[in-house]
Amino acid sequence: MKNSLVSTPLSILVFFASLFIGCSKSDAPVVCPQGFTGGSCVVQQLPTIITLKGVVVNAFPTANEKGTPYDLSSAPDLVVGIFDNAGTKLWESELKTDAKGEVTFTRGLPLYIKNIADLKSYKIGLYDDDGALGIESIESTTFALYSATNKFTPNLVVNCSTCRVKFTLSLEYAW
Repeated sequence: MKNSLVSTPLSILVFFASLFIGCSKSDAPVVCPQGFTGGSCVVQQLPTIITLKGVVVNAFPTANEKGTPYDLSSAPDLVVGIFDNAGTKLWESELKTDAKGEVTFTRGLPLYIKNIADLKSYKIGLYDDDGALGIESIESTTFALYSATNKFTPNLVVNCSTCRVKFTLSLEYAW
């Protein structure tokens, strides 16, 4: 009986001491993954540079909205352009003739984009380039290269509910 009385106050003392020690605040700083900050590392930091490493056209039509093929005897000859919100061309791809399936563009890349702003609008366009016969717009859409909630996705998918084209942009971020 005596042992149980002695062990009970001792157990209570050990319990409260472990609570105090276990709950004491650590002096070690929180180390967040790159691009995140805050006490629990959930706040994104605005990158200083976003690097465009590649563009894939995942889907595109071979005929215009009236049903007329872009090229009568072959698949379209594709070129991609990216523009800022003022309409200035930031990048133009190489020409991919007789394009079918998913098409990857890398010429002129990497492209380093500075002056990043949350939800700043850019435009990406897909074109059929028939040389001397001219360039025909297949479709274009606007997109935000960065948002405060994108978690720095390495592959940004660009499409819209009414688009007939779909793009995937390969990105890297720097702070």
